[in-house]
Amino acid sequence: MRIHKDGRHLSGGEDLVPAEEYSEALIRLGTRLFALPADGAHAQQILTIDPVLPSEIVDGRLLPVRALDSSGPEETRKSLLSILSSLFSPAAASRILEVFDREILGRSSRNGALLVGENGEILADTQAEGVRTTHMGCRPTLRRILGETVDRHLPPPSHRFVDALILSSKVLMAEPILLEICASDDPSYQTGYLASRTTGYVRIPFIKPPDLPTGGRIYLVREGADIPSLVAFLRKTPVLFSSQLLPAPLPFTDPPLRTIPSARIREIGR
Repeated sequence: MRIHKDGRHLSGGEDLVPAEEYSEALIRLGTRLFALPADGAHAQQILTIDPVLPSEIVDGRLLPVRALDSSGPEETRKSLLSILSSLFSPAAASRILEVFDREILGRSSRNGALLVGENGEILADTQAEGVRTTHMGCRPTLRRILGETVDRHLPPPSHRFVDALILSSKVLMAEPILLEICASDDPSYQTGYLASRTTGYVRIPFIKPPDLPTGGRIYLVREGADIPSLVAFLRKTPVLFSSQLLPAPLPFTDPPLRTIPSARIREIGR
């Protein structure tokens, strides 16, 4: 589902549901148009239905969730550099943030993610439009628990967080992808996230300046990756999440990241 106005993306979402829950999913996604602020008046909503065979679906486990506590953009910037330096190196951390500033915050938003190599080069001709990650969903019981629990720990709406967690969890299932960094293109929303297999999903407040109408995401890709196969997985492989990974100890202590108990860490039925 995509909502846009005058060519500008306003909101989106998707889910992977069995046929008997089809109508319920349509209603849930459809109501997002009416939940938009005044800027959403006269926006256009497009719903796309793509049939998927059960035999094609891959079972997934959501990333554990953490949050960075920050009082403003300057503190967030220092913390991001520290996290990235712990995962890679100080030089690589600076390159990653340079690309993020220039290509994500510094230009018009793309429709998909920018693939970036470990050395900072843009891959697979994603400069213009990027690569969209699609065909993913979450079992209804797990989605409900996520929403209810997150509402007690994070500002609403919970669906924004849950959708982002599902997307980033699929992205990090791809072995060639080392890291994702995302900022919303909503000028009123300064919170983004960083996701990796080491840190899990980390909610990052003040990831961009206030009132900035640009945003998007970068995927940091391992050197020598098979890009066509990677893009095919992101675009076409259906993944249904039914549980969540346990948070593992981090290899660093600065900055401290707060663990959020976003769901029951166990297999959850339909």
